[in-house]
Amino acid sequence: MSNKLYKVFEEVEVKAQLLSKYWHNFSTEISKHLPDTYDSELQELSNKLEVAITHLVDELRNPTLTLATTGTTEKIDWNY
Repeated sequence: MSNKLYKVFEEVEVKAQLLSKYWHNFSTEISKHLPDTYDSELQELSNKLEVAITHLVDELRNPTLTLATTGTTEKIDWNY
């Protein structure tokens, strides 16, 4: 894969990690102003965000291109 594409993937990964950090700071601050009954909901949202970011980063680090034509499908693994 071209270096330009890798740079784009790296930039997306950095932004995803920043989003995670910003969310953590926000949820920590907002939880101070909400009743304790919201703690589990905030934790669930935090967990879902972490799962999504982990999945995104994995897909960025291990991209798969699927080519399909009539009657056949072939996967190309870029990590050879």
